Amino acid sequence: SMESSKIELGYKHSLLIFGTAALLLFLATNTGIEILYNATGIRKIVLWFINGGLFVFLPLFLLSIMFAKQQVGSSDRKQIMSFLRLKPLTGKEVAATIAGLIAVFVLSGILAIVLPRIIPNFTPQPPFLTLNPLAPGEYWILLCWLPLFFLNILGEELFWRGLLMPLQENAMGKNTWWFHALCWMIFHIPFGINMILMLLPIFFIQSFLVWKFKNTWIGIIIHGVYNGVGFLAVAFGLV
Repeated sequence: SMESSKIELGYKHSLLIFGTAALLLFLATNTGIEILYNATGIRKIVLWFINGGLFVFLPLFLLSIMFAKQQVGSSDRKQIMSFLRLKPLTGKEVAATIAGLIAVFVLSGILAIVLPRIIPNFTPQPPFLTLNPLAPGEYWILLCWLPLFFLNILGEELFWRGLLMPLQENAMGKNTWWFHALCWMIFHIPFGINMILMLLPIFFIQSFLVWKFKNTWIGIIIHGVYNGVGFLAVAFGLV
């Protein structure tokens, strides 16, 4: 395939890229949301959608497409998708994705029970955002959430898994999956240590499965279902 066989992304450069993205995420969330909230009084959750979407996830998405185009040397959609490892799922990959999702949800559920017993006043919510269940008049917020949701999942999956993971494989071989998981963890530092602890299962299980099967769709599905279910559960007061 047309994969970027020559380019290697080693440990130092991986940390640099994920660390820079984490800084960008910190500025867009912790800093940016405060500034905009004080200026406009718009609900913080909506400001998160705007800031996260425009300043973090949209750039990741566009960079993935631009780099893929440049590497493939054309704007052919099939070639770009193939470069980003967006290929049809085999039966085995579907089974692995479902098993991965079940494992992520079960382990996250266990952590949700265990962590509050170890950490006083435990809340997985990020410091810049406390989300209460939506009141009936607030369901419009779900419409604002949808564009962020798609940009978040596609931006992260195409950039981290579709673009960077193959380059890391060129440098790290079998160590790719766990180091990739650590890098992805670093990106989430702006969400606070509690949320990182809650997300440990998805960081490692998803990174492993995408690395093992070399298929970005696995990441898109696991990340999408996990995020979607998590957000909706909070929005409707189920957790």
